[in-house]
Amino acid sequence: MKVTGTGWPRVRAGLITLVLAVGFVAGWPLMSDAALTRLGEPWTTATHVLRDVQAVLLAPFRPILSTLVISERWSLFSGASTERSRLRLEARAERGGRWVVLYRPHDPEHDESARVFEYRRVRGAWNPRRSGPQPGYEAFVAFAARRIMLDHPEFSAVRASLEEIAILPEGRGFRGTGRVSHMVVRTRDEVFP
Repeated sequence: MKVTGTGWPRVRAGLITLVLAVGFVAGWPLMSDAALTRLGEPWTTATHVLRDVQAVLLAPFRPILSTLVISERWSLFSGASTERSRLRLEARAERGGRWVVLYRPHDPEHDESARVFEYRRVRGAWNPRRSGPQPGYEAFVAFAARRIMLDHPEFSAVRASLEEIAILPEGRGFRGTGRVSHMVVRTRDEVFP
């Protein structure tokens, strides 16, 4: 079907401009709340203001955007599973004692040795795959247990596990599922024979 008429080029140009403007506003690179906690004030205020402005500007288009699943917040691996795991390292002082969480990725309250554990070459040994832990997982646990026990002589055991999480819709964070797998415990006697 060919649309003709003297007004059509203007209508078409207007629609193209509207689509570009909506895409521009929807694609503003706004920081996540996790990133904002690390950056502090002027960025936090500016981001919250921009989010509010963005919400107001996009409000008339939300029904169309959600119905057609149109978003500038696209994912490179949009077909990836939402079921994932993250490493959890815990330690305890004495046998039968309470386990204390020392390290979990994306958890600023539990970031013991994060600079070491998150270094790309070290992370490759523990970062879980869809089918479970990496082949280097056991060796990583031994390394992590030794490092933690050297830094904390009060601990007698270190426990590593993969905590199962579910990715929230549109990649807006994650939530714990309460399930844990691939638990490995290393005692001081095993680490320092």
